Amino acid sequence: MLRNRLVVLGFLAEGPMHGYQIDRQIKQRSMGMIDHLSTASIYNVLNRLSKKGYITVKKEKIGKMPERNAYRITAKGRKELAVLIKDGLSKQRKHAAVAFILSVVFITNISPKEALVSLEKRKIQIEFMLNKVKEKHQIFKNSGAFNRLYVIDLSLKHLKIELEGTKSLIKKIKAIKKW
Repeated sequence: MLRNRLVVLGFLAEGPMHGYQIDRQIKQRSMGMIDHLSTASIYNVLNRLSKKGYITVKKEKIGKMPERNAYRITAKGRKELAVLIKDGLSKQRKHAAVAFILSVVFITNISPKEALVSLEKRKIQIEFMLNKVKEKHQIFKNSGAFNRLYVIDLSLKHLKIELEGTKSLIKKIKAIKKW
């Protein structure tokens, strides 16, 4: 799953970690949107990322503690993380809110310019969808179908908020220029 790879690679971009440390980081940072990522799932993601060459695994023995694996992101993994972040930032689609939020969490793994390009794409998509929903609103506003109109009104409000949030993030990034 895209979100799981994004989270694991995002944390490993901060430095080498054990699977348990990634699990603790998720909990410490109150990343409730990914609470579904169990410890077992983290290790499954780590294994898949290792097989693809996105991370390396090194056995570590500290004192009398049992041997454990330390995971480190590779250059290939950093490229994949950048792709995942740009994808999460740029695409406005169903069920993409979590991918977008996680992409913002790890946004400093790409350049401000890349972030702006991705967010501009997202803004265009939202504006397009907003216009389509406005057209539907015109069709249903006098139809008497209160339930359809309610859903359309709710969609309009949601898209307007999303558009405003995207514009706000673009403005903040332009003001920062460098992470």
